[in-house]
This record gives sequence, C-alpha cells and structure tokens, in this order.
Amino acid sequence: MSEPFNKLLQASDWTGIVDAARDLSVRDDPSDVSALIAALKDRLEARRWGAVYALGSNRQDRRAVVPLIGVLLDNQETPWVRAQAAECLGMTGKRKALKALIECSADDSPEVRFWCVFALGHCWRPSRRRRHRPPFLIIRALEARLEDNAMPNHRSYWPIRLEALAILFGTGRRHSARDMFRQTMLTVLTHPLENPEKSQWAAWYWDTFDFVSQSELRKLFDAAVQTIHSAGFDPVGFGRES
Repeated sequence: MSEPFNKLLQASDWTGIVDAARDLSVRDDPSDVSALIAALKDRLEARRWGAVYALGSNRQDRRAVVPLIGVLLDNQETPWVRAQAAECLGMTGKRKALKALIECSADDSPEVRFWCVFALGHCWRPSRRRRHRPPFLIIRALEARLEDNAMPNHRSYWPIRLEALAILFGTGRRHSARDMFRQTMLTVLTHPLENPEKSQWAAWYWDTFDFVSQSELRKLFDAAVQTIHSAGFDPVGFGRES
C-alpha cells in the first residue's frame, strides 16, 4: 500500500484528506486503483470524497469509470460525494458515463445537477475534435436546465442554468441558447455590480467563445473589473467582497 494512500486512510479531517487525495491524483499510479475503489465504501464521507477525487482527477484508468458511475447513481450517498463523482466522470470523458450523467442532471440535489451539467460539457468535447455534433440526448438534457436557477452550495459558482447556457453555446449548434448566452454575457460585463450571481460565471467564460471581436470583449471585461474594483470588491473574485 502506497504512502499517499496510507495518508488518506490515516487523515480524519477534511484538510488532511484533501491533501492526500491531491497527492494520489498527481501520483496517478495504477497500483492505487483497487484500494481507492474499496475506499469508496469507507464510513467517513470525507474519505469517500477523497477516493472519488483521487480516482477521477488526472487519471484515465478505465477501472475507475464504473465505480464512479455507481457513486453518482447511489441515492444513499451524500450530494457532495456524488457531485465530485459527476465532475470526475466528466474529466474522464468516457461515453460510458453519459447515461448516468444525463439521468442525474435532473437530480433533486442542486450540487449534483450542477456538476452533471458541467460533466456533460466535457464528455462531448472529444467528439467535437472529430467534427461530430454532441448527441441529441446531451442537448436535450442541457435544454431542460435552462430554467434551473438553483446554485451549488459552494459560493464560488453560479446558477445551473448559466452553466447549461455556456455549454450549449459551445456546442456550435444554431440554437436560441447562443443568443441568450451573448446577451447575458454582454449584460453582465456591462453591469457587473447589478449581476453578482452571474459575475463569477462571466469571469470564467468571457474569453472562451468568440461572440464579439476579441478586442471589444477585452475592453468590456477590463471595464467590468475596474467597476468592481472601484466599488470596493475583489476583481479576482469578480464581485465577491474584499
């Protein structure tokens, strides 16, 4: 058993477990996989979360996919752990995860819904490189979230509908969501203080897609940052109090 995995088993607080999980994910040693899969059944929520993170982050081992899908579909598991499983499944980009991600994008938990939407965006991107369109079932699942105003518990993120909107824009399809994305982004960058719940989203996605000229977009973003700074907020947090 590896030293990083022993660290994961011995830690009992979130900080120690997160550090151990990160060490394991960077190590990316195939010999850790079986032990991490077993740790998905640990009695401690934080350790289960750490095992999910270590299995899915920066790791492309096929053995991890089915166990992570099992975590996501387990309604007896906590939303925090299931959400991490959804994020990690998205990072793996395995099509095998699509059915579970689509199903759970309508889950009762906003945390789970948000990260399933995020993951669906990652799952179709390998297809985009081959000039293929994302599957219709992904599009339909994302469209179903365009009225979802709930937010994950972590305050650094944004309403689920905005995540779905950004991903639909990125599909390249002729879709009303593209116009919605453009208008929403321009509104937030022009009036950032009036749209605090959308400002973090704008900071994340403003330069991801070309919907106006890059020079015009940069001017809008720089002006928004200056407005936030002048109002006494932290521009790095894009609207969060200093």
